[in-house]
Amino acid sequence: MVSVAIPMAAYGVELPAAKQVRDTRVSQMHNDHVIDSKSKEEIGSSLKDLPRSFWILLTNPAFMLITLAGAAEGLSTSGFATFMPKLIQNQFGTTAAWASILGGIVAVPGAAGGQLASGYLCKRLNLKVRGMLRLIIIVCLLAAILDVCVWIRCEQDTIVGVNSQYSISYTDKLPNLESRSCNSNCSCSSEFYQPVCSDQHVHYFSPCHAGCQGYNADRSKYTNCSCLTEYEGYSPQNASTTVTSGKCQESCLLLYIFLPVLLFAIFFRFAQSPPALSVTLRCIHDKQRTFALGIQWFVVRLMGTVPGPIMFGSVIDSSCLIWQEKCGEKTSCWIYDNALLSRNFFIIVFAVKITTSILFVIAYKLYKPPVEKSVSYVVSNGTKSGLSTLDDDSSCNGSEILDQQSTVTVL
Repeated sequence: MVSVAIPMAAYGVELPAAKQVRDTRVSQMHNDHVIDSKSKEEIGSSLKDLPRSFWILLTNPAFMLITLAGAAEGLSTSGFATFMPKLIQNQFGTTAAWASILGGIVAVPGAAGGQLASGYLCKRLNLKVRGMLRLIIIVCLLAAILDVCVWIRCEQDTIVGVNSQYSISYTDKLPNLESRSCNSNCSCSSEFYQPVCSDQHVHYFSPCHAGCQGYNADRSKYTNCSCLTEYEGYSPQNASTTVTSGKCQESCLLLYIFLPVLLFAIFFRFAQSPPALSVTLRCIHDKQRTFALGIQWFVVRLMGTVPGPIMFGSVIDSSCLIWQEKCGEKTSCWIYDNALLSRNFFIIVFAVKITTSILFVIAYKLYKPPVEKSVSYVVSNGTKSGLSTLDDDSSCNGSEILDQQSTVTVL
């Protein structure tokens, strides 16, 4: 912090050309004519002016809608980032560490690329408030469409007692890890998940649930597993009664389809950030920018990034099949229903993204640009003089810096 603070302290209160830029900037403040020139100068001049400044922001529909949209986006993005590794781990059978690495490999370039690209488009196309709102709406809708990537998943493992019966003769409702005749003498507990894999690529919750009676430490295999013979697909001719520690190694290439689609989903998800921030700063008065950003980020934290992971966690927990229990209380989820996990994850990210898009559409409809102002100008390095209009859609950076030798008079 100190290494950053010292260079920052070397800067002055403002850059040399800041006053000139402010004086010649074309206002894009929402409904500019409702605040007279005297009121503009008094905004933020004292602490007792705080309620009035807050009221001005509160009655600015463009600012308020963009703030609410930012809160919704913060809710979605924070939950998305928090639980994306868990989604990858469960849907594609990777380890937790590898899922986190894959998530980072995709998220960092996707987010950075989206922000850089949208910022460049704003500058290149000379977009003003309305143009940037149109860009935001487009990228939000594209991100919502690409959120369907969460439906991509590998086929869920067959886990006996969880999503498959021990035998065709059993008709109990699944999941059901209660003792069967093949393991009734083992007193199996579901407190610890220790998956094992049979030669038929069928999972059992633990060696105990597979009815295993021996263990070969050299080969990491459990032997004499009596429950294997009860399984519907068991064939004595080509299968044994041994199981191997760990999950079965399944081949699934859908991960390599999921990751590129996720990359573009993140790209468009973050592409709305730069223009949204720019619109926020342009639709309010210059003297309210610091105060407005403080209010906006407070709302985004309060309604978005703080409750986001909690909401996503609750939705994901509703997809759990088998819980770890300690002292009769649920602690963490051992096994998820992959189809239900995809559905729940998609519903929340898609619903929030559509809500964000609707808020930006309403902001676009309610935003009222300032009335065009006619100006007369005289160019000192020539004899030309005339009457012109300054259009609020004339430049990307929101300012018209006139020649220092020109004189400007608002009619």
